[in-house]
Amino acid sequence: MKNIFKNLNTGALTILVAVALITISWTESKISLAPQWYEVSVSGSDPDPEKNQHILGLFPGSTPGSTPGAECNTSPGEICAVQMDLQGAPIPATISDANALNIDTSVQRQKQD
Repeated sequence: MKNIFKNLNTGALTILVAVALITISWTESKISLAPQWYEVSVSGSDPDPEKNQHILGLFPGSTPGSTPGAECNTSPGEICAVQMDLQGAPIPATISDANALNIDTSVQRQKQD
């Protein structure tokens, strides 16, 4: 090992380090966040009900891994929340838009009546 370093000059070592740094910088690590809950409001008269389900933003008080409280549970009723993993994408405007972007919207909660 000592012989290798003796035979390489400073310029070669600099180039070797630069190539290593460039290679490392091109390696992109993907961090996957837990799916989050988004608040949904129903309004409009489009024949497609998913176009009337507007995504307002993160569900109030939600944190990754948490679920909406009793005011929005799984009993039948009007949708009030949807769980989505956007993977850094912007929040879609409606459930229909999310489905068009191949975002899974199958986990939903409805208002408790």
